[in-house]
Amino acid sequence: MIPMPAYALALQGQYQDMMSKVQDISEPINIPPAACLMLGFVGDHELNASTIKARRYFIGTNIAYIMNMMIERGFVIAVNNEEDRRKKYLKLTTSGLEIARQVRERLAKASVGIAA
Repeated sequence: MIPMPAYALALQGQYQDMMSKVQDISEPINIPPAACLMLGFVGDHELNASTIKARRYFIGTNIAYIMNMMIERGFVIAVNNEEDRRKKYLKLTTSGLEIARQVRERLAKASVGIAA
């Protein structure tokens, strides 16, 4: 087996740490921790899947899966781009914003920041 580079181990550790910090937020509402993190990343912004992917938060297939799940559960609405109808932006609903607030507070207390 090829050993994992130190930077990869550090990133893996940070990712696992973030997941553990939001797990108690995600369990009562029956969504995966990664979905909570995505809500935290979107926050009060309107972001499209390409932006989320470009910022290296998630890989493309996970973005589509999580985005569709969050739309179905009423945490996110998809807003059409007026200039390019092929693009959709994620906008959080009131309940999605509440989860995002909880995620950001939890990660801030744990000193595990997420970019706005």
